[in-house]
Amino acid sequence: MTRYIYLFIILSAFSALSWAADGAAAVELQLQNTAMPRDLELKRTSYGTLAVKGSSSVETVRFKTPETLKAGLYRLSFIGSGRIYPYISDRSEELEPYRITTGAASGGAAIATAVFTFIDPNSREKLVDELPHPVFPDISSRIVTRISDRLLALKPGMEIGIEFRYGGIVFGGPVLLHPASPPIDMTISANNALHCFTDRSPPRFFIRVTNAGTPWNGSISLEWRDAVDGTSKRVTVPAALNAGDEFTSTAEFTARNGVYSLTATLGNKDGVITKVRRNFSYGPHIDAASLPDDWAFGIHCAPGDVALAPVGYKWVRVLLDWGRDIEAKGKGQFTWDSMDACVSQCRKGNKLLFVLAGTPRWASSKKGDDFSVYPPANWSDISDLLRVFWGRYAPGGRTDTVGAIEIWNEPNAADRSRFSVRDYAKLAEVVSTATRTYAPGVKVVGLAAGAGPNMDYVAGALASGAGKWLDVASLHLYEIDTPRGVSSIENRCKLFNEALFDRGLTRDVWDTETGAGMEIRTDGLITTQEELNGIAARHPRFDAEDPYRIGNAWRRPSERTGTAWMIRSMLQKLALGVDMIFSYCWADDPHAWVHDVREGGNVMPKLMIPAQAYLSSLWKRYGGRYAGAPEVISVTSGYDVHAFRFFGGDGSFIAIFAHPSLVTAGTTEHAVKRAGTDAENVRAERCDLNPWLRMKPQPRIPVTVYTTAAEVRVTDMLGREEMTMQAPERCVTIDISDEPVYIIE
Repeated sequence: MTRYIYLFIILSAFSALSWAADGAAAVELQLQNTAMPRDLELKRTSYGTLAVKGSSSVETVRFKTPETLKAGLYRLSFIGSGRIYPYISDRSEELEPYRITTGAASGGAAIATAVFTFIDPNSREKLVDELPHPVFPDISSRIVTRISDRLLALKPGMEIGIEFRYGGIVFGGPVLLHPASPPIDMTISANNALHCFTDRSPPRFFIRVTNAGTPWNGSISLEWRDAVDGTSKRVTVPAALNAGDEFTSTAEFTARNGVYSLTATLGNKDGVITKVRRNFSYGPHIDAASLPDDWAFGIHCAPGDVALAPVGYKWVRVLLDWGRDIEAKGKGQFTWDSMDACVSQCRKGNKLLFVLAGTPRWASSKKGDDFSVYPPANWSDISDLLRVFWGRYAPGGRTDTVGAIEIWNEPNAADRSRFSVRDYAKLAEVVSTATRTYAPGVKVVGLAAGAGPNMDYVAGALASGAGKWLDVASLHLYEIDTPRGVSSIENRCKLFNEALFDRGLTRDVWDTETGAGMEIRTDGLITTQEELNGIAARHPRFDAEDPYRIGNAWRRPSERTGTAWMIRSMLQKLALGVDMIFSYCWADDPHAWVHDVREGGNVMPKLMIPAQAYLSSLWKRYGGRYAGAPEVISVTSGYDVHAFRFFGGDGSFIAIFAHPSLVTAGTTEHAVKRAGTDAENVRAERCDLNPWLRMKPQPRIPVTVYTTAAEVRVTDMLGREEMTMQAPERCVTIDISDEPVYIIE
């Protein structure tokens, strides 16, 4: 019997809920006598029977249910003591980092797959070991019980595999199965697989609850939480299920641009039975098919991730390795499955930038293990590849999808290329000649200079003649970390353009990779930069004079701070003459804008998605060309104010933000030591303004901005807050910070 209960919940904006462990007798699982995964260490500990230490992102330990097990529904638990290391700290409790699969013990196909979040039923805190936040190792560590909040349908002799999906976490103790009582389960699905909702497709979630046991009475609670400002709303309705019953609820929401979570909790008088959380974003819908080919914004994707949300990208950059993905087995033995899938996805309105990289073993001039980074022994192998490639994707020389080819990826980096500058110039000649012969309308993109020291390589490649074979010159501008970011971007763009000018080259410039890893959320909320700074300051390896790192691991900004820096760096690059910007990357990476797409986890869209969508909506109407810097008056010392005016078909807009100046690392004590007795220099250094050190939010800076209109609209970087201001004297006074503010003229 099925009961359908529809909850249409209209909320204008949206507490951790914990699970009570079953008291029934548990069954301990035993490790199967099988080969352990790579980099996985199993050993006994003083507090349990199992310890797992994984150094890569996914490690699996397999168990077998006893032959005497009674078939039914179970929860799984184990003892955990964990440390989350900085280089993987983009994962969070939202992402359900343990995936449990069940299947035949003989190794047959899995018959069920479920993803679980584990919570601590004793302290009523969710998932994390370290306190107050799981960002840095060794702040604190404790042993807690992990218990699944979802049910497994198990039979005797079945295999259970636990995928530990964090590198650098240690867990130990017995793995137990707990008979579920009552046997109630809940799932949530959505009308958008990526959970990236827009104003054309608002959020709708479908909650399904099933009862495989005795009659049950309880309630279901739905809580919608705004991850940006912490506001939340909850609704609770009664629910009653007989044995074999199920009911389905539908939850719909209206929202401001931003990121949110929906938590569904099923409980009764004895406590919480189960709960499921889903994360989502909301912002403007920007249809890629409506955007021109010279649109400013693109995205880098792995080959399996080109199914994008409509948030303002036209171009998709995909790197397919020649020697691994296309022609690995031998000359002329092509595999096109991955490329075909990319092209098929992009035919919905996107253009594709194909990156050629990675020499096959059979073609390489070097036969060692690092064969892929060396030039081919015969340049004709690349010509032959491109003849077949363009015959497939640009038949007759015409293509509606693959619009550009980029020559290698970061050839200045030794781990990606051992091409000399002359080798690279020859590669550019070969790729360009073949492309212009077989697909004359396709743009040839090159240099692809990686972040870090690269100008010597760029200058050398241009001096060797690479530039004449290129339609577009590319580089990677990742330097957005403050306090060095603004000047770094400006300086690198200037040097790159000067290198082209010195060779008499006029080329479009594309930034084909830019991005920022952002820190994890806390209990569904975006962690503030100041909270992260406080945690870092307590770490034993923290050095205030080098606050950008913990030991050798680079710190990441908070999700909100990183989003603000990314958006403003895009605006700055566009003002500096960069024609197209590709963000790195779409899914499942420390820089990703959507986490846990491929790995079957709890999809989490990041704040960059609505921020990019809103910028794209402005760019579509009011952008397209840089119109210079508007006049700005600021009387606040200690900050540089950056303002850029862009104009398009419907008018113009100003983007403005304040960046700390006269900032150094270290504490005031460090500044005194550096300055000696010069107190004026100590005040000028302003250590408290450093975004990696400050313990209070950056203050709002009043500025007066001269406009071209008598009435303007002022919005934040997400378009959540908007006000109309009169400007009879053609100027307005507003407060700004390190987050961009838009003035629509």
